Amino acid sequence: SNYDIDGFRHDATKHIPEVFWRSLTQKLKKCVMMQEGKRLYQIGETFGGRELLKAYINSGIHDGQFSFNLYYESRASFALPDYSFEKLAIALDQDLKAFGEHNLMGNITGNHDMPRFISYAGEDLTFSQNAEHEAWIRYISVKNPIGYKRLQSLIAFNCTIPGIPVIYYGDEIGMAGGGDPDNRRPMKFLGLNEHEIENLEIASKIIHIRRSLFSLMYGEYKCLLVNAKTFAYQRNY
Repeated sequence: SNYDIDGFRHDATKHIPEVFWRSLTQKLKKCVMMQEGKRLYQIGETFGGRELLKAYINSGIHDGQFSFNLYYESRASFALPDYSFEKLAIALDQDLKAFGEHNLMGNITGNHDMPRFISYAGEDLTFSQNAEHEAWIRYISVKNPIGYKRLQSLIAFNCTIPGIPVIYYGDEIGMAGGGDPDNRRPMKFLGLNEHEIENLEIASKIIHIRRSLFSLMYGEYKCLLVNAKTFAYQRNY
């Protein structure tokens, strides 16, 4: 079978010897990229500070890492109504300083190690709860439909800032879930409710807009206004 793979998402980057990553990247360049004239994208999953993440981003290892530090701020900013956007703007500035104004970092909606964003945004989970325990004793859902709007805002943010938008499977429709393993439910392809259908349509539109505008893919980023309730920025190519 020929799957025409465009890249690889590597798990637990820091727990694997660096010599393996360098050997893999060298082989991919030699046997695939140079022979087939194809560009492969490699993104790693590393929990840690920005300096640690930078250690795994260069031409010999990976192209980018999941930007967990930015995600923690975007998750709170969009899920919680009283969380200031000023903290998110600072986190984005720190990412751009650390990884460059034009980077290949992954702007994520979620991850297999964390509870689903919409379970917080839809007010069925709080950040003070033990999400793993809650998932074993009850069915985690979307209690307040406003969670879908908040998820759409997060997707829009990820698709309009520098970096690579990464949608964790199911977030395009707003799948709920508590802590691991409840955040790994089988993908729901059929029987979508009205909110899930709308979420999928809006996510698709946002992705199409990003892919059709050079400014969103390659443009300069400039913050225009930020306060507790507002975050406005400009991308210019």
